[in-house]
Order: sequence, then C-alpha cells, then structure tokens
Amino acid sequence: TDMRRSLAGHRTLSMPMLSNSRHQSDNESVNSSSSDDEKEHVGSRAFLLRRTKTRKIQYAVKFLSLSTMTNPESFATGAADLAIEGHFLSSLDHPNIIKLRGLSNGGIEGFAKGRGGGYFLVLDRLAETLHSRLSRWQQKQGKSSFFSSKNADRDSKKHRYFARCLNIASNIASALDYMHSWNVIYRDLKPENVGFDVNDEVKIFDFGFTKELREADSLDDGLYNLTGNTGSPRYMAPEVGRSMPYNLSADVYSFSTLMWELCTLEQPYSGMTPTTHRELVINGPYRPPIDEDWPINLRRIMERGWSGDINERPSMMDYCTALEREIVESTKENKSPMERRLKRGLSQKKLLVRTPS
Repeated sequence: TDMRRSLAGHRTLSMPMLSNSRHQSDNESVNSSSSDDEKEHVGSRAFLLRRTKTRKIQYAVKFLSLSTMTNPESFATGAADLAIEGHFLSSLDHPNIIKLRGLSNGGIEGFAKGRGGGYFLVLDRLAETLHSRLSRWQQKQGKSSFFSSKNADRDSKKHRYFARCLNIASNIASALDYMHSWNVIYRDLKPENVGFDVNDEVKIFDFGFTKELREADSLDDGLYNLTGNTGSPRYMAPEVGRSMPYNLSADVYSFSTLMWELCTLEQPYSGMTPTTHRELVINGPYRPPIDEDWPINLRRIMERGWSGDINERPSMMDYCTALEREIVESTKENKSPMERRLKRGLSQKKLLVRTPS
C-alpha cells in the first residue's frame, strides 16, 4: 500500500482544534517533568500500559485510563493522540521505530463505548527509556563530558561511553530521516520518548504529536502552518515555541539538543524557569555550551542544527552521514596499540606488494 496515500486518508484525526502543547506554570523549572519509568502513563497523557508475554515475546497494551475517559477535555485530547499514534505506527516501518503488533477490533469506534480499553494498541514492550539510562550513566560518570579533561584520549571507558552514545544518536537520526523522507514530522523528540527493547535496540515511541506535512498547509517559503507550542519546551525549536510556521527542521533542532544531552549527561537548560527559557532560548540566541574538545565536525553540525535560522540547519540525512563518520573514527581510536601496529604493518605489506620491481 502506498504510504502517502494511506496518510492522506487520515485527515479526520488531525483535529486542529485540540491543543498539542504541554503547558507548565511560570514557577516550575523547565526540567520539572516525570519520567515514563516513574508513572504508569506515557508523557502527560493518561495512558495505561499492561504488559503480557507470548512465546517469550513481551508486549505492552496501551489504552486510555478510566480517569481520562471520564474527563471530557482529557478524553478528547488523549483519544486524538492515541488514534493518531495508531495510524502512524500502522504505516511506518523502521527498525528504530516501535512496532505496532495489533489494535482493538472495533478501531476508533471503541472510544464510543465510554470505558477504558475500548480502543487500545498492542506494542512491543520496552525495557528502559533513554531518560532512565542517561540518569544511570550520570550517576556513574558524574557531570563531566565524555570529551572533557586532558586524559580523554587515554580513558578507554569514556571512549566506550562515547561509542555507545554515537550509536544511540545514529539510530535515532536514522528513524527521523526515514520519517522525514515521507514528509512526516515527529515534533516531540526527548529522552522520555526514546526507549530500548529487550534486545537493547533503540526505539522511538509515543507518536501522538506526529503529523504529515500536507500541501494544503504549505507556504511559499517551504514552511507550513502547523500548531505552535507542540512538544516539550526544553527540546522545542524557537519557531515552534513562538507559534510561527515551521517544517521538518524543527525535529533537527530537537535532535541537536538531545545530542548535547547525550554527550554531556546533563539536561539542557537545567534549572531555567519557563519564563527565562522563553526569553533566552525561544526569543534569544542562547544555546548550551559546546566543549572545544569535542570532535570538530560534531560541534559544527550541532551548532547548525540548533541555529535560530531554519535555513542553516542540516537535514537528518546530513546528520546520519556525520554520525557514521564519527562512529568510524571512534572505532579507530578504540583499537589497542597492538591492533593499530598490526593494521599499519598490513598496510605496508600491501604497499610493498604493489611496488613495481
């Protein structure tokens, strides 16, 4: 089935009258959020997850909680998010996007029953979120950057951590690049929405804010009229926070911010109130500090990625290419001295063989 045609038939689930933003009061910190591991819901929507096993394969059943079903406003928003998620997951197919294994027989008509579980999704169960993994790494590593300090090149443990982060970032970038190839924008990238399955494979999940960019919403400058303030403030592109037109590059901004968090094990803009964050970041040029010891190509693409100028941002395909290069370089650096000497010896032998007599 042609995916573009499939997505085009999903117009009724866009529900532009529903707010997709996650609001916080001015006296809250920008980093005041609960993780998916602490509560039985996903994001700020009241979803419940029930876990089950079938032939050693673990699944999770996602549906609206009873308290959400009985609150008209929460029900309308939650039902829209869950239905949109079901639609996109039934159309998207990528190894780093969570798999939809099934849904309720009645489809979205199940919402009309007025009871919890009337409409549900059957998903692969995730063992851990990136949020919880970063928290564990932070406890082990402290707040130091993987590249900071003079002994970064000599510390094999830091190199191993860096290699893991590059692979995680590369998998996330690949999933976003795939979505962007279908003109689909994710709009809520953050550690809480990235998980690891039982095989430790990276999976993006929670597709309630995902949207296909339609020609009807497009403007002459390549931007789209889309709902503003969509997603999580810490990772939100300035143009989204200002409710201005935007495009796929909003995901690139979010990815750059997430990359910084992966490299530093610190939350971006930690301790800022929403008011300060809006003044300095959304309406200003402030961005997290980048360590000069980081690989120069990584620094450059991150700086371009969170640029306030949409036209300066790279594509996710550009990011994939850059990360692949860094992974190759990291692999070279992680080789033992003996491996490097052996490689040089083999190269010299090849040169000797090719030298004409």
